[in-house]
Amino acid sequence: GLVISLAFWMLGATVLIALPWLPQLAPGLPQPLLDAFAFDPEFLQWRAPWVLVLWAVSFAVVFAELVAGRSTRTTRLISLMGGIGWLVLLTWCLAAGPIFTAPATDGVVRLCLVGIMVITAIDLVVTLRRGVLPMRAPVVGH
Repeated sequence: GLVISLAFWMLGATVLIALPWLPQLAPGLPQPLLDAFAFDPEFLQWRAPWVLVLWAVSFAVVFAELVAGRSTRTTRLISLMGGIGWLVLLTWCLAAGPIFTAPATDGVVRLCLVGIMVITAIDLVVTLRRGVLPMRAPVVGH
C-alpha cells in the first residue's frame, strides 16, 4: 500500500509541477481549460517553492521508512516537524491570496487544502499521543 501511495504521490506532484507549463506541453487544449488551471503568479513566485521543499522532505521520509522497513525516532521527528511545517505553509497559502487565477478552481483547491489541513492535524495529534520519543524508564530512588 505504501508503494502505491508513493506512486500516486509522485504522479500528483508531477501533474502540479507541470501545470505552469501546460500551454507549452499541450498547446491543443481549449483555452478555458488552460485558464482554469493557471496558477496565480504570486503563488508561483513565493509559496509554490516551499510546497516543493516540503513535498521532497515528506517523500524522502516515507521512502526512508519504506527502505528501512520501519520508522525510526529520526523519521518520526522529521515527520512531526514536517506536519507542523505543512500546517504553517497551508495556512500561509490560504491567507496570502489566490492559488489559481480562476475563482472556481481556486475555491475548490482551497476547500481541498482545508481538508488536508484537518487530516494533517489529526495525524499530528495521533503521532503525539502515540509518542514520538520512546518513554524513559522512571528513575527509582537511591
